Amino acid sequence: MIDPFTVLGPIALLVICTAIGIATNALVLHMKQQTITDQWKTAYMDMQNQLAAERLRMDDLRVKINNALDLEEANAEDNEIMMTIHDRIRELLK
Repeated sequence: MIDPFTVLGPIALLVICTAIGIATNALVLHMKQQTITDQWKTAYMDMQNQLAAERLRMDDLRVKINNALDLEEANAEDNEIMMTIHDRIRELLK
């Protein structure tokens, strides 16, 4: 007669090992997914930092352009004033 524990023991051991293997694979998959998620978060933050740096650079360029335009406008006004003064001096010398 076959002893039930002789048959059930290896089957139970096989079921337990299979469950442990499945749990281990699930844990490894979760860890890989977490690592990928962390890499994506890091890449996203790096991209955000680069974008912020580009925005700062663009703002700096915008300020420089505005300053140059203001200086150009001031020079044009100064030139106009100088031309007016020269014209008046010419009129007085006539």
